[in-house]
Amino acid sequence: MDLKNFEKAEYFVNRELSWLKFDDRVLSEARDKSLPLFERLKFTSIVSSNLDEFYMVRVASLKDQVHAGYEKTDIAGMGPKEQLKEISVQTHELVRSQYSTLNRSLLPALEKVGLHLVMEHEKLNEEQQEYVDRYFEDNVYPVLTPMAMDSSRPFPLIRNKTLNIGALISKKDKKKDVCDDYLTEWRGFLKDRPYFDIDGWLDYIDAGNSQALIYSKESDEIIRKLSLKIYEATYRILLVWLPEKLHPTCANKLLKIIEEPPRNTVILMVSELPDLVLGTILSRAQRINVRGIHPEDIAASMISRFNLTPEDAKHVAHLANGSYLKAVEAISLGEENKFYLEQFKGMMRNSWARNVRGMKDMADVLASIGRERQKNFLSYCQHLIRENFMYRFQSPELNYMNTDEAGFAVKFAPFINERNVIDIMDELAKAERHVTQNVNAKMVFFDLSLRLTVLIKR
Repeated sequence: MDLKNFEKAEYFVNRELSWLKFDDRVLSEARDKSLPLFERLKFTSIVSSNLDEFYMVRVASLKDQVHAGYEKTDIAGMGPKEQLKEISVQTHELVRSQYSTLNRSLLPALEKVGLHLVMEHEKLNEEQQEYVDRYFEDNVYPVLTPMAMDSSRPFPLIRNKTLNIGALISKKDKKKDVCDDYLTEWRGFLKDRPYFDIDGWLDYIDAGNSQALIYSKESDEIIRKLSLKIYEATYRILLVWLPEKLHPTCANKLLKIIEEPPRNTVILMVSELPDLVLGTILSRAQRINVRGIHPEDIAASMISRFNLTPEDAKHVAHLANGSYLKAVEAISLGEENKFYLEQFKGMMRNSWARNVRGMKDMADVLASIGRERQKNFLSYCQHLIRENFMYRFQSPELNYMNTDEAGFAVKFAPFINERNVIDIMDELAKAERHVTQNVNAKMVFFDLSLRLTVLIKR
């Protein structure tokens, strides 16, 4: 008989993998519902104990072989690296099955017989909490050895057959101070939004009552980054979105680097309201005006993308005034604009009727929407006052209102005239400044409504 025919690798099972198969058979006993419940629970713990020993002895030996460069295969044709790879796959599957058995079978069965696994201290009654706390203080705490680990220290020695608990400690609700803290959110935001504005971004990150400002910590981070050498490209580009949002302290820190940037560095500042950019910034920059999109191009896009009629598309393009984003919003009045329009109607009606309770209720509503939305609402009000004033001249080419806004203007426009338009605009602008200065929003909007009661009847 030629024994060489029986020495093929495919006829043999690797020793380490066979040990895992044995553990799998042990786990099958835990899944056997004919066995007593506590016996099944013991089998799950035996699997864990076996895996501990397996990794301490068998896996540790394989890692030593890999570290020493040992590449000889065993009788099953597997080298140390191949064994470790397959062990990882099978162990993950074994542990997954083990916890599935525990959580989906054993624990529910234990609960049926009145035994519950308590995972939270708060779920204990007062007597139980007192007992557990006392036991911890008397028996556990004295033998604890706390060790702190971070990237600056080597990983400590953890001895075999010891119980070790690891805890990842971090600051709760870490404040995001610079733009790098929002990179994940920013990439997700840009993924499906080629056109956007600051309101869309603030809604996306749920900014709440926070104002959109670029603070001094950002300038420190910019200066640090620009001090680094360029390795992977010829130029580096700093893109500042909305420099009008730069806090004066932040802007002043950047003046020198804007005036004398590092070699091969280009600084681009994209502003929607350049008149609000600090003069010291403007004096160090070259202004390039970007033209709006041609109305014919917007109309063509509205027809192809939204199936508008040529007439409707032309009207939308006019309302957009060169902005693709405004064109999309104009197709159907967005939820935000709907809200602003309704609040504007309510404010003007309350002021005309001198409805003090209505003014107070509206002030409460507007105080709850966050400061950026409050400022946007007041800007929207100024826009509508201007449009309603121009509406009186019966020149459609001078008006930029959608259908809903124009419908309201039919009755409201006569109340906006040469005697009050400037004063109303001044009051709205003053209210916007007060919101920016963090004045109590309820007081701002209630006071604004009271002042409008006089102006709207001039």
